[in-house]
Amino acid sequence: RWFEEFLQDVRYALRSFRQKPGFVGITLLTLALGIGATTVMFAVVNSVLLRPLSFPDPERLVVLHGFTKPDLGEFSGFSYPDFKDLERASRSIRIAAWTYSSGTISAPGEAEHVEGREISAQLFPVLGLFPSLGRGFLPAEDLPGANPVAIISYGLWQHRFASDRQALGKQLIFDGKTYDIVGIAPPGFQLSGEADVFTLLGQSPDPRMHNRAWRLCIR
Repeated sequence: RWFEEFLQDVRYALRSFRQKPGFVGITLLTLALGIGATTVMFAVVNSVLLRPLSFPDPERLVVLHGFTKPDLGEFSGFSYPDFKDLERASRSIRIAAWTYSSGTISAPGEAEHVEGREISAQLFPVLGLFPSLGRGFLPAEDLPGANPVAIISYGLWQHRFASDRQALGKQLIFDGKTYDIVGIAPPGFQLSGEADVFTLLGQSPDPRMHNRAWRLCIR
């Protein structure tokens, strides 16, 4: 009997839909928007709050923020000289810095715009990670005038170098500058979003770069 009643309800609903198509359209649109918004919010909450960080011992990691005068409030970045002062003064913690960057890879292969990160040499060790291939950055490379080197993402290594181990040591032209590839980042590694090229922030000789805001990560 329940199946017969179900069929009666379906027939009644279909007749109602034919009589009021405008109401049906608005109802379906409202449901679609509500479900879509809920799905997006869950994805954000899951990635930010529920899913654990993909780093070893994430409870030991801290992102450092600063405060200015009460009327100016909190700021999320530090100047490069401030970072170096904090790094020199640190005795019981390890500290690293990073900031956003982007540019065009013009060789090898077709030109492609990618996201990047400028990082200090100690960032991967502070996060407790190691390149899946090759090596990490050396402190001596994180200085003005040092040989430009880069670590590329696992995804970029797959689609641009066909997962060829010989990619290590090859040159990459990123944003008009030539870098030697020294390492491949671990699969799935993200640093506040996806990035494909990691370079050293201390190599820039441009004094204007010293006023950019760097994010600090400490362990």
